[in-house]
Amino acid sequence: MGSIKRAKHGVSEDLSDRIAALDGAGETELTMLEHSDNAADIIVAGATKVADWKAMSGDATIATTGALTIGAKKVTAAKTAIADGKIFIGGADGAAAEQSISGDATLANTGELTIGAKKVTAAKTAIADGKIFVGGADGAAAEQSINGDVAISSTGEATIQPDSVDTGKLKVVTRDVTIAAEAASGNVTNAEDINGVILGHYPKTSVDSAIESIALTAESGQITVTLNAAQAGETPATVSVVVLQAPAT
Repeated sequence: MGSIKRAKHGVSEDLSDRIAALDGAGETELTMLEHSDNAADIIVAGATKVADWKAMSGDATIATTGALTIGAKKVTAAKTAIADGKIFIGGADGAAAEQSISGDATLANTGELTIGAKKVTAAKTAIADGKIFVGGADGAAAEQSINGDVAISSTGEATIQPDSVDTGKLKVVTRDVTIAAEAASGNVTNAEDINGVILGHYPKTSVDSAIESIALTAESGQITVTLNAAQAGETPATVSVVVLQAPAT
């Protein structure tokens, strides 16, 4: 029959008979542990396969109720399992769930977050009253006030400042438009006149009839002069047109 090493805290007298019944063919030895003096200790087998009372430590602790608590800052990245490019987000039930970042931005598995094209609207920017964003030499925007010849209000209204427009900021040219003999119109095209404005006109040579219209095609810079009637005889007519050219961009 097997033998029993009893603990100090009351082992049943018939425990030896029960063990013998389970192991009638061989020697059975059971060592009973004494109660631990520390609350919430657990029984852990050691390297020699002998059990002993131990306090749980490391990443978690355990209460006498059996509740196991993971310690603060114990769950590192290496201890989590999460799909490529996902993040943990708390749900309504208070539990985390894997989710992909969507909407205004995306997130790569390198941690790089990219704001989508046209996702930054006016409502999502913070900027002081009357300021505008201007790109700097470093490629980053900075708040700036428009100054110099023009001021701008917070409503977007731009106002040219007094005495800001001088002759050095205006380019006025004269274009001569020839109307061939027996023709009622003529034109001339200059790329410099694109988006320009006609200020006036006058006959440079004899014109047999009244000038009906002067037109400037903004997209091409073509100026067209049309007479009320065709130029008579064999003499062409020339009309000078004064143009205010658009500022160079």
